[in-house]
Amino acid sequence: MRTINWLKIPRGLNDTLEWFVAVDAYDYCDPEPLADLIRSGEPIPEPYRIAVADILTGKRKQKKKAAAKLKVPARQRMDVAVGVAIIAGIIDDIQFNYLNLETGETGLNALADSKGLEPSHIKADMANDRIIFMQEQADEWGVSVETIENLLRDLRKKAREWPSV
Repeated sequence: MRTINWLKIPRGLNDTLEWFVAVDAYDYCDPEPLADLIRSGEPIPEPYRIAVADILTGKRKQKKKAAAKLKVPARQRMDVAVGVAIIAGIIDDIQFNYLNLETGETGLNALADSKGLEPSHIKADMANDRIIFMQEQADEWGVSVETIENLLRDLRKKAREWPSV
């Protein structure tokens, strides 16, 4: 399973990540991170003004049923997803975007040539590294790998919909 490459997401989302995480937490019945940002006096970034206004007017509803089923606390959902996406994105970048400076070749074949290995071995090793990483993250949070993958899916969906939050 490929993830979004966190380094290639919209700059505005990356620059307002704290607000992104806070609005997601609100959606899953934890308003405190958003309240803390508003109390801080920090200006509300443009993409979040409609969401905050909709919260204040009651148009934006919390996902109470989904929140009751959360395995990762609401305020940490997107933080976990972002952290996993960054590392998984690095693994993907190494596999798919490796550049051999001597030959100018790129990709998996270039990486395999530089190590004197077959591309299939490199691909299998990277896939195994990714599986191990995902399992470590799942173990750290006390959830299944499927839960981590679901968080990544939610993150990808929200990143695709940016700047709508």
